[in-house]
Amino acid sequence: MINPWSSFNATKPKITLGLYMLFLLSYFISRASFNVDPAFLILNSVIVLSVLSGANILNSYLDRDVDSLMARTKRRPIPSGALKPGTALTIGLILLATPTPLLLLLRSIPAEAFLLGLLGLVSYIVAYTMVLKRRTRLNVLATAPAVASPVWYGWMIGRGYLDLQGFILGLLIAIWGPLHFWCLAMVFSEDYRRAKIPMMPLSVGRGKARWHIFILTLLLITTSLTPMALGFNGRLYLAGALLLGGILTYVAVKAFFDLRTLKWYWLLYKLTTPYILGILMVALLDVVSPVEGLILIAVLLTAYLAWLLKPLVKLVKLHMRAG
Repeated sequence: MINPWSSFNATKPKITLGLYMLFLLSYFISRASFNVDPAFLILNSVIVLSVLSGANILNSYLDRDVDSLMARTKRRPIPSGALKPGTALTIGLILLATPTPLLLLLRSIPAEAFLLGLLGLVSYIVAYTMVLKRRTRLNVLATAPAVASPVWYGWMIGRGYLDLQGFILGLLIAIWGPLHFWCLAMVFSEDYRRAKIPMMPLSVGRGKARWHIFILTLLLITTSLTPMALGFNGRLYLAGALLLGGILTYVAVKAFFDLRTLKWYWLLYKLTTPYILGILMVALLDVVSPVEGLILIAVLLTAYLAWLLKPLVKLVKLHMRAG
């Protein structure tokens, strides 16, 4: 008998929800309005959630051997035995097949949007999981199209085409993905060593890895300011991007100079997702009416309240201890 809870956990719900929120924010930013067709948005939400969930389950199925060797992942449904591999594979393939009939119903979706979604799926499952993850220290770079594709898809179905503004928004997410992964790998390098996964912090050493992470952090923050420089956003976005970038820079600097405990890298990992969600939220507030924007953001923040607040609380505590 299939355990629904184990099946749900195999979709990596936090990751799925986070990427879905990026899709949703991108969709509304591209329209600069909340005047949407509810049925159209619901059907596309089902498509995005199905693909994200199916891809995550398939990733768990393919990585079940290494997951069982790592302390961080050995309690996941498949390596722990809560979900049988064959069952997981079946559920994953069903979820990935679900969007097909829905796309036939939504004939107004640009073909390019479908191709971008397919690119994201192939980059995550084939390029990253099946080919590069166990072979090269630059493996996580293959995930860049995967994390960017929900944003590009949301932009294309919202505006009808992918313009420079939408491309930059997706590029921002593509930079965020490897940074997020490398911060995690910095903390759990022994896990990856045990599983023989050549993650960059493990293969080059922490001394060199910290430079990669710090430079990537600065690149992410610089890219976040590009929409303002090109005239796509206004002062509200600039203020929000500078505030969020300042917090991220502070943590990145502390992490760079503290390789003993790695607590700052764990905090940086925890902060990167609230940061990227925050960037898209201020971008949304910059282009829609304040009341409508705040209502949507209040709903999204409620879903992620614990995740958004805990890293900030830890940051304050670490700062007080350091002082």
